[in-house]
Amino acid sequence: MVRFLKTTLCIVSIALIIGAAQAAGAGNNRRKQQEKKEEKKEEPEALDGASDQCPEPYGYFADAEQCDKYYECKDGAITEKLCPDGMVFNDYSSEYEKCDLPFNIDCSSRSKLQTPQPSQHCPRKHGYFSHEEKNVCDKFYYCVDGKFNMITCPNGLVYNDKAGICSWPDEAHKKGCSSEEVFQFDCPKVDEMVGATHPRYADPEDCQYFYVCINGLTPRRNGCKLGQVFDDTRKSCDWARKVPECADWYKGQLTDEQLEALENPPTRKPKPAASGTSRRRPQKKPAARQEEAEEWVHAQEFKCPERTGYFPDPVQCDVYYLCSKGVAEEKLCPDGLVFDDKDPNHERCDIPANVDCEDRTELQEAQPSKGCPRANGYYRHEDPQACDKFVNCVDGVPHELPCPGGLIYDDVASTCAWPAESHRKDCTNAKRDSLDDGFSCPPGDVTGPGGRTLPHPTFAHPDDCQKFYICRNGVQPQKGSCSAGSVYNEDTFMCDDPANVPGCENYYDEKPSSGGKKN
Repeated sequence: MVRFLKTTLCIVSIALIIGAAQAAGAGNNRRKQQEKKEEKKEEPEALDGASDQCPEPYGYFADAEQCDKYYECKDGAITEKLCPDGMVFNDYSSEYEKCDLPFNIDCSSRSKLQTPQPSQHCPRKHGYFSHEEKNVCDKFYYCVDGKFNMITCPNGLVYNDKAGICSWPDEAHKKGCSSEEVFQFDCPKVDEMVGATHPRYADPEDCQYFYVCINGLTPRRNGCKLGQVFDDTRKSCDWARKVPECADWYKGQLTDEQLEALENPPTRKPKPAASGTSRRRPQKKPAARQEEAEEWVHAQEFKCPERTGYFPDPVQCDVYYLCSKGVAEEKLCPDGLVFDDKDPNHERCDIPANVDCEDRTELQEAQPSKGCPRANGYYRHEDPQACDKFVNCVDGVPHELPCPGGLIYDDVASTCAWPAESHRKDCTNAKRDSLDDGFSCPPGDVTGPGGRTLPHPTFAHPDDCQKFYICRNGVQPQKGSCSAGSVYNEDTFMCDDPANVPGCENYYDEKPSSGGKKN
């Protein structure tokens, strides 16, 4: 059976669940090695919903029971607050007010949540959710304010509903979505020496794709870029005309002219200065009546192709029309999204990578914010060397996300891709992030309780008992701090009473009143 060629999009979303870590003790003079204490340890400080007392005069503090509820303290006055449905309060630091996706936060000790506000494909108003059909492994829903976008993982990956990220089937551990079930391919048996090279094998049914057998055992499907095929002799991708057994693979899919253009891309002519200008300018809104009048004029100019349905504007990709009984009403997608015109019976705005706008090149005026070129969408990380990360902007708020291991973000295709198949040529010298105090996440996996690899290990601060470091996805360092009265316990991997942490028993007695570090 021949599989048809398709373009997929990865929104790798968010594998950010704060983990415990096995911190190295070498070089840490303030900690002494001892056996773990068996008594119950104190959780990070949170407020009881019945309490009207602020633990500190200023700051933001988690509710003790409900993960999406928190409190703002101003000069000792307390105000209860609630995150948007589907988000939870990020309690890493009391200095910041931030609601985050549940994958980023440990809510095990405060598991209650507000009543869900579901809509089509969205169990809650915001977040990432699995496809309803259990055997659909590579698709999931991205919900913003109760409106969904269906996302397809890159070829060979499946949605990991525990981590909120597209990952390899053998890492997702999703029922019905194992490597063997997804790929229908078994790695040939090889000895350990060959297995250590992660051998590649041609897909027997599709010239464009091949399998990488991790350690010679676990198959992972990968693909060549459009116009290329896998050369099973050289074990690499090459142009179809150079591989005799696959020379005609694209016949009926691409013309000879298209294949030639892919192999030798023509130089693009610069666009006219006026191209992309929109008649809709949300940032410079006219008076309400004037805007309504303009929309009415545009709607009158549009001729409904059918009496009922949703139809694209012929010029602007994020404008569309609702036709009812032959009368058109103009509508506008959120900034960063465009109208998906595949089905006139459905009203749907989607990310540009999922929609072919063809000649509808105009867009509304961008509504940029820090880290977000537009209010919604997926964008390259601002650090050009952070190739394995990208930014998901939701209503102007950036959320930094990682690609699966070994992949980099391809901003041309809006997907995470293998470096060899990516359009990016600037990712040869990727750097390891470091904080202003010099801390960077140590290389290699960190094993935690139960022998499992921790996705987001934590490490003790070398000089301050109250502080610690979080390594998101093992590579992105972030500062953390326990609430006043607690210190970080590297044995229990959480904030604890100073009396339970050797070397930190007198931390608050010795700490200068100005808040400086312990000597």
